[in-house]
Amino acid sequence: MSGKATPTPFVPEGAHLVRARMMTGSMFPLVPEGTQLIFQKQGPYRPGDLVVFQHARGWICHRVVSRAKGKVLTWGDWSRAPDSPHDETSLAGRCVMLVRKGVVIDLDWPLLRWGNRGAALLLPLLKRIILGRQEGGMGIGKSRG
Repeated sequence: MSGKATPTPFVPEGAHLVRARMMTGSMFPLVPEGTQLIFQKQGPYRPGDLVVFQHARGWICHRVVSRAKGKVLTWGDWSRAPDSPHDETSLAGRCVMLVRKGVVIDLDWPLLRWGNRGAALLLPLLKRIILGRQEGGMGIGKSRG
């Protein structure tokens, strides 16, 4: 991870990295609005990885919370409910770096990689507990009525 402020991160020749800007708060606090995302097509995707995919609303960056049999379940850190499962082949790529206020954050740095995996395990559980209480104990994924 680089704590050095740079206008643009170093991109190895031939890496085929794509840059995008986070336009919503769905991944707050790790990826606040305005953060630059740098991603590349790379699989297999693991829980904790931040991935980019196309949705009817446009391009979205969310965290992989689980995967099985070629399907990947994603969930925005600040979103109330998970996304519909995706085919692994439909993902545009995995975020490898973030640039926030000129500081490059390498998501493959071991401490961040393990932290992201822990978040993939804990955030869905915490959301179910918190939102379940707020919604009368119904929990996420259960219909009212």
